[in-house]
Amino acid sequence: MDAAARSPWAPLAELMAVVAGTGPAAREVPPLLADETPDPGLFGPESVTWRVAREPFLLVGGGRALLMQVANPLVAQGVVDHSGYEEDPFGRLVRTVRWLVAVTFGTKAEAREASRTVMRVHDSVRGALTAANAAPGMPAGTAYSAADPQLALWVLATILDSMLATYAAMVGTLPRDDADRFVREWRAAGRLVGVPASHMWDGARDLRDYVDTEEQALHPVAASREAARVVLRPPLPTRALRPATAWIAFLTTGLLPHRLRTAYHLRWTPAHAVSHRTTCASMRQVHRVLPRRLRVSSLHDAALNRSNGRGLTA
Repeated sequence: MDAAARSPWAPLAELMAVVAGTGPAAREVPPLLADETPDPGLFGPESVTWRVAREPFLLVGGGRALLMQVANPLVAQGVVDHSGYEEDPFGRLVRTVRWLVAVTFGTKAEAREASRTVMRVHDSVRGALTAANAAPGMPAGTAYSAADPQLALWVLATILDSMLATYAAMVGTLPRDDADRFVREWRAAGRLVGVPASHMWDGARDLRDYVDTEEQALHPVAASREAARVVLRPPLPTRALRPATAWIAFLTTGLLPHRLRTAYHLRWTPAHAVSHRTTCASMRQVHRVLPRRLRVSSLHDAALNRSNGRGLTA
């Protein structure tokens, strides 16, 4: 494990192991789902959440959520102070994906344990804004804590909003009733990470109104832009991966709200916008003809098998 940790491929290998369950690090990374109890978890097979989260294309939305999160100077300062993202650019994404899988497809016990792990980490993530990262309404010295329910609410909102935005762009827009139900389903998960049910949203419009309101008040600072640089142009062990990461960065940039793209000083011309719309339309067409094994996450099928009493590997 020490040798793998020193390898420049280690972060990518772990991400592959977490997402796909394959790759050189797969045997060394704790499995995402391990509980064989026939428990459907927080959501279950009939939920909109399972239908949405089973789509592998949703991974593209991870960068969007991260960029929206660090647009809040308090979140960005916490990332700079505590995450070591420059040395481990994929670490935060890996940890977020692990938590999402546990609460989405795990048993209730797995969801609770993953959330307790997150909360334990959050207990130590606290500090104050530096002068370099001060913003209107958030002067230097403003205290932050990852355990703050308002920051937890913003982070959760960016995840749900990004899941819906990415699903609409890459798969197809959910019917309004399904989108509303999806948002309400996440109240149970919110409680596990310190977000009271009373703070959660009544539906998709309520969530979007909250995100729009919060976003208008956010001012990406130096730490935000540095984190964005690492997300969009991560250090790679080989140049051969640059075309893939450049393509993902393009998709991520196009999925961002217009105001945040501008605030991050990301170049986006009308030609970019047309190309992005065309690319997303093509991906939706491709999605319709992909074989099921490429359209549906193996994690979904493992959870479905388990909930039906057939075990994770049926």
